[in-house]
Parts: sequence; structure tokens; C-alpha cells
Amino acid sequence: MGWDGTLYQSTEVYRFFKERLGARSAAVVSYDQADSARYARQIADGLRAEGYRVLTQTVDLAVPGFQAVAAAMKADGSELLFDAMDTRGNAALCQALDAAGVKLKAKVTNVQNWTATVGTDYRASPAAGTRCGPPRRAATTRTSATRPCRPSATRWPGTTPSDRGCSPPGSWRGGPAPSG
Repeated sequence: MGWDGTLYQSTEVYRFFKERLGARSAAVVSYDQADSARYARQIADGLRAEGYRVLTQTVDLAVPGFQAVAAAMKADGSELLFDAMDTRGNAALCQALDAAGVKLKAKVTNVQNWTATVGTDYRASPAAGTRCGPPRRAATTRTSATRPCRPSATRWPGTTPSDRGCSPPGSWRGGPAPSG
């Protein structure tokens, strides 16, 4: 996607879910705030460029109605969920999805929501282990994909591999963090 011949955002992430999971429909949720809405439009445009049917949902920043979003997604049959929200909103959305019994192939959030507290941020969502949960931590050396990440992650001053989210392929689906 771009403007006047300049590429701003590519669509390979959306293509990945289409090719690997067979997804054909997605929901994009944002706040009724300019920056959130703008980012959500970029996501929706990229999904449409890859051939997805897209359900867009906007919630009030002060009093978000995530139950209505969950109901709309369930009725629509959305397979993927992307968002342009903060951690508080994501955690509440995950709880609403659980309460409504929404089944997704994947829930994708923005990079700002993946912090060192991700394990506790989504703890109140019972289905967090399959949809909104944390990636496997880099401290898990049993997973061969995390081993190469560990040394490179320690290169950033003041961080540990777990802070940098060394997650093995496939862990984007979430899941409880195994002990190392």
C-alpha cells in the first residue's frame, strides 16, 4: 500500500495468514480516535488488497462496547482479528470474545502491546492460551527456535531475551508460557 508510488506498508503479513491458515475474512477494531482509526484503515486496506472480506468495528475510547464487537464478529464469522488499540482495550476485547464464544484462527495486535507484561495483561481472558496469550518466552530453551535468538537479544543494553520476545515460529497463536 502506498501513496503516489511510495510503499508505506506491505501486505505480506496478511498473505501469511491466508496461505498458512486459509483465512479469508478478518475484523479490524479501533477506537473512535484519529490515530487509531487511521491505523485501522491501513490494516483494512491491506487486508482487502490481499482479498479478505473485512469487518471494521469502532468503539468509543472512553466507554468501549467490546461485547457488541464480539457479537458482530461472531455473526460475521470473522476468522482473524487485527486491532489498532492499546493493551487495556485488547485485554477487554479478549474477555468479550471469550464471553461471546468467538473462535478465531488468529488474533493479531500491534507491536506496542507486546511488552514484558504481556503474560499478565491478558491473564483475565480464559482463552488467552489460544488467542490473546503471550508468546513463548526466550527463557524456554527446550524450543530450538528460541536458542538462536537468546544471544542476539542480550545485545541490547539492560534487556534479557524475554524482554525482546524471542518467540519461536508458530507462537503468534499464543499459548501459556512454558517454564524454562
